[in-house]
Amino acid sequence: ETYGNAIGYDYSEHALDYCRGKFKGKLVQLDLNEERTDLQNNLDVVFALDIIEHVKNDRAAIENIYRTMKPGGYAIFTVPAFQRLWSQNDINNMHYRRYNRKELAELLEKGKLFVSDVKTAWMCLNCGYVLESPKAPQSCPVCNHEQGYFIRMELASYLCKCK
Repeated sequence: ETYGNAIGYDYSEHALDYCRGKFKGKLVQLDLNEERTDLQNNLDVVFALDIIEHVKNDRAAIENIYRTMKPGGYAIFTVPAFQRLWSQNDINNMHYRRYNRKELAELLEKGKLFVSDVKTAWMCLNCGYVLESPKAPQSCPVCNHEQGYFIRMELASYLCKCK
């Protein structure tokens, strides 16, 4: 079953050549440190699976990934964990860094984790307060918990649409 059009992006032309033998969709060479206006607001979902540790300026890469997403789009990231596990394997694979949970969250929050291009319902996971705004509040006006307690309502796993 087809769920839409998939586009493969990679910095390496060598990697794209390898993919051409396995992937029938569109493949594009892309440097995540460079802003591409032709890709803005273009993608519903971005998978950056073990990508940003290879990019020298990870903050610019995240911002450029967010720019490619349509309003209300999703980005899914995986990264290697824990700098203390740094090894020759990281050097061989041209990694610049590893992340812990806090570092990754801070990196993503600097982008658009708590900002939307459209009016969005944000819910505090501590008290249930709901606010409709393009941006989650810095702290909950009801229970005073920090911004990290807010999620987009559509991501709340226990909500259902009732008729």
